[in-house]
Amino acid sequence: MTEQPEPSGPQPDQPFAAPGQRPGYGQPAPYGAPAPYSQPAPYGAPAPYGQPAPYGQPGYYAAPPSKVLSLTSMILGIASFIGFGFFILPQIAAVITGHLGLKKEQPQGKGFAIAGLILGYLTLLGYVAYWIFVIVLITNAANTSSYP
Repeated sequence: MTEQPEPSGPQPDQPFAAPGQRPGYGQPAPYGAPAPYSQPAPYGAPAPYGQPAPYGQPGYYAAPPSKVLSLTSMILGIASFIGFGFFILPQIAAVITGHLGLKKEQPQGKGFAIAGLILGYLTLLGYVAYWIFVIVLITNAANTSSYP
């Protein structure tokens, strides 16, 4: 039989180790050297002196630019184009928020703002054309009489 080397440090039957020794780990590492069986620092915590950070530092990024005005313009433009623009408020709101979105959010929300502007102006044009047609129809009906 081969003889096994005797482990350093306290044995399982020796519950108390000498100061500076941990059971089963041998001699402590010299000052400044990384401990052979040390745990990595918690995420985001700085590493102890002399040891490299176990994980990369998390990056701090700015919040993504907001597209709220442009999206609002597009949604109002679509809603007014579909038929909810019977009242003139959605068209006007789509045009106003579209211009504000182009001014403040360029270039992130440019496509949304342009879509809202086009739909808002088209429905405004349709709204105005409808009322002109109604006014012309009423005046023609009032001027022509069916009596001889």
